[in-house]
Amino acid sequence: MEWRNLECFAFGDSGELADELLVLVLEGKKRATCWAVAEGMKGAELGKSMVVLDGSGRPRAVLRTLELTIMAAASAAPNDENRLGRL
Repeated sequence: MEWRNLECFAFGDSGELADELLVLVLEGKKRATCWAVAEGMKGAELGKSMVVLDGSGRPRAVLRTLELTIMAAASAAPNDENRLGRL
């Protein structure tokens, strides 16, 4: 499938945070993400590919969802912080 036809998104809630988190993704340090269950699935589907944008809205990478897990934040394993890119 052509990447231009894929759904797009950016990490975080600002251009600066989107760039910071994108660097962690591209370096392989951020391999997971999370959000409140009240926000719904936000388009996530197992096996779905999406284009991640940088803080200026430019496409930078295609990511594919390999796993979806719903859990309480308090029950996340200690290594989950590293997968989320909180170094």
